[in-house]
Amino acid sequence: MAFENKQEKYITEYVNKHIESNEQLDKLKLFSFIENKKDRESLLEQFKYTRIIYKFLEGTQAKDSLLHAEIKIQIILYLSIIEYCCDYLISNQFKNTKVVKETMKSAGLKKMNLQPNLLNQVARSLNRDQDDLVISVKIQDTSTKNLSKIRFSDKIDCIGNTLIELDKEKNYNEKKVNRRKNRRSKVLKGIKTLIYYRNNIHLSHELTNNKHATLKDSKRAYKCTKNFSAMINNFV
Repeated sequence: MAFENKQEKYITEYVNKHIESNEQLDKLKLFSFIENKKDRESLLEQFKYTRIIYKFLEGTQAKDSLLHAEIKIQIILYLSIIEYCCDYLISNQFKNTKVVKETMKSAGLKKMNLQPNLLNQVARSLNRDQDDLVISVKIQDTSTKNLSKIRFSDKIDCIGNTLIELDKEKNYNEKKVNRRKNRRSKVLKGIKTLIYYRNNIHLSHELTNNKHATLKDSKRAYKCTKNFSAMINNFV
């Protein structure tokens, strides 16, 4: 059953009053490195409706299951935005960097089937059981078609190391490179911490680890999304 007209009007006004306007988001240059206009608009729309959901539930002073939903929705949606941005950068602006090429080579590992006697020799030389070994070879393919094989946390590392590479190309001295790296690491580490909670969408993972995200974590997801965009804007 829908809200009554007066309630709906009040809720709509309350929510819209407490979220960033399109003009404010443009001023922040949120996701301005996304050159595809349609893709950027989609990201901005997801950013906004995630914020709307949060403000609505905040206004109801959500508790118990509703509070849990408020937290989970934000973390899942904000981190999906960040991962999309990582994929976009790796596939576009950063695709020719050394870091990205090496990352994509690793993603292109191909399993090799060795003859049993040869595999047994390798296992014995490593003092391991034959069934413990999986032999893989890097294929010389640096295209981004294997992005789905890369863990989100590794994509974050790839972006961080790429930014270091770009800093060095600007001939910054080592002290400046490290200072900029340390400043960015706070943002990147914050994102990697939240990835754990995004994995908690799998109920068994959450029950096994008995570790739950808090409202503070969901607010950090919002800030991390904005900070990630601002960080990339300094390079792209």
